[in-house]
Amino acid sequence: MPLKILIAENEPNLLELMTLFLRKSGYQIEHAHTGKDAQHVCECYKPHLIIIGNTLPDMSALALCEKMSRRSSRAHVLMSDGASKEAVIQAFKHGADDYFVKPFDLDVFLVRIGALARRLSHQNIYTEPTSKNIRFDSFNNNVLFQNTMVHLTQTEFKILFHLYQSKKYISAEELTGELYGNKDLSVPTRTISVHIAKLRKKMKSAGVSWAAIESKYNTGYRFISE
Repeated sequence: MPLKILIAENEPNLLELMTLFLRKSGYQIEHAHTGKDAQHVCECYKPHLIIIGNTLPDMSALALCEKMSRRSSRAHVLMSDGASKEAVIQAFKHGADDYFVKPFDLDVFLVRIGALARRLSHQNIYTEPTSKNIRFDSFNNNVLFQNTMVHLTQTEFKILFHLYQSKKYISAEELTGELYGNKDLSVPTRTISVHIAKLRKKMKSAGVSWAAIESKYNTGYRFISE
């Protein structure tokens, strides 16, 4: 089945260009010109990938990204919201799985879409049963800690799963390579610490006191549990 993509973009020429190139590459495309429309289309269309531009009239790209990343959906989010380092960090902090800067090279853009498609094709590795105390639900990005359910974004889910599987310290560089590819130098490793902080906050808010993510200077992160 072709990868289904939802493009939330209000710039007509750019929307037409992206649609043309993506359809020629074999992807199935739907459009939304506002954040509200994007949420409605997402419910009906159930895309695998959501592309969010920074020219929506009713809400910011960051706000829509956060809403989409909180959904019980397996969709990845690719967004654009400025060229600064802080803009990139904020995007990942609000749940983005990847980021692009306008204006962009279409060939590079297609490569990024292809990389996201490959990540999506490997998602089923997360459906395997784990321990009696911790279970990972990849379809909804939920982790069940005994009787406590914690809902995560796609990226938070993957980080926790990799840490859980490893049973040892993993550096931010290793986690970045695992999530985004070792050759993707546009993703700052600082974004890992942002995701880790959000993971810890969600676990703490849910009252999960017997499991934690431990950090060690110049070494990395490790998942520990009783």
